[in-house]
Amino acid sequence: MAKQLLLVGGYSDEIHLLALEKHQLHSIASFPSGTNPTFLARHPHLGNVIYAVNEVESGAVEAFSFSPHLSRLGHPIPCGSVPAAIIVHPSGKWILFANYRGGSYGVLQVNHGSDGVLLGHHQQPVSLIKVPGLTEPRNNPRQDCPHPHQIITDSSGKFVFVCDLGTDEIHVRVLNVSTGELDEAATPEVSLEPGSGPRHMIFSRDERFAYVLNELANTVSQLSYDPGNGALRLIQSWSTLDDSVANKSACLAAEVALSPDGRYLYASNRGNDEDTIAVFGVDAEGDGGLTWLGLDRVGGSFPRHFALDSSGEMVVVGLQNSNKVNVLSRNVETGRLSVVFSLAGVQAPAFIQFM
Repeated sequence: MAKQLLLVGGYSDEIHLLALEKHQLHSIASFPSGTNPTFLARHPHLGNVIYAVNEVESGAVEAFSFSPHLSRLGHPIPCGSVPAAIIVHPSGKWILFANYRGGSYGVLQVNHGSDGVLLGHHQQPVSLIKVPGLTEPRNNPRQDCPHPHQIITDSSGKFVFVCDLGTDEIHVRVLNVSTGELDEAATPEVSLEPGSGPRHMIFSRDERFAYVLNELANTVSQLSYDPGNGALRLIQSWSTLDDSVANKSACLAAEVALSPDGRYLYASNRGNDEDTIAVFGVDAEGDGGLTWLGLDRVGGSFPRHFALDSSGEMVVVGLQNSNKVNVLSRNVETGRLSVVFSLAGVQAPAFIQFM
């Protein structure tokens, strides 16, 4: 298998460049960044351009050129308090961001025609939506106010979806690709079960369904999706834990991903001494439902993020509290995972980006 390069961001002031080859990871270099580059995004057309959040109170997004050294493009653009996620719009013209502590989400403009530099409009986002405060108290102290945790689009780029851990909602907007403005969709919100804490969302390959990972409830919710109007409808949910987990209340689900063929879904669990990735089978050709297959250990603590390589044969996991990045071999027939390599010395890894 050919060598694959990947970038790792986390709770530090640098981004690491690693090489994955023959199920082993090697550290190549580390590059200075803003504080806490905990979420990365690659430009869909300018493949050597990478964006990173600065997950701090005075949050920002910064751009880098990868060649294979990482060098800054322009200067960071402020976006709001504690940005938790970004994504590059499929057009390549816009960066969409979600501010966890700021209770907001919005849009930054990209100089798409040339180098991918972020364009500051008097140091302000093109569009910024502040989520209204809660009208009813919640039982969980982490749901005291809106907490947007992720922002994504469907494949068309028309509809924008924001997972709000604080309100148990998915906010739905329509992006004006010409201006960057965010308008309300026909169904602007969909509510999940109280106390769910939606964190991350992905679509099935055919976009008939969405799967939402709920951090507080440790569940995966399946929703139907109408690409005509952006409407989501909750179908059912599955736990990411089983009876072998003793202290379920200490667990916090973190990341969700599908295998390249769409037949398996993976969800990471944090908070136990032996953290895991839950493995589900997916009825990809049928009703999209999930079948529980089991829990596979990740070989460390707090798997905040993981990513599958393009072949689907390997999974790279960032273990935030262990300060290491592990490689898991994936059986493409059964979907199960096993640890095959561990690289120490990566401070608080929080995001894995294959290049």
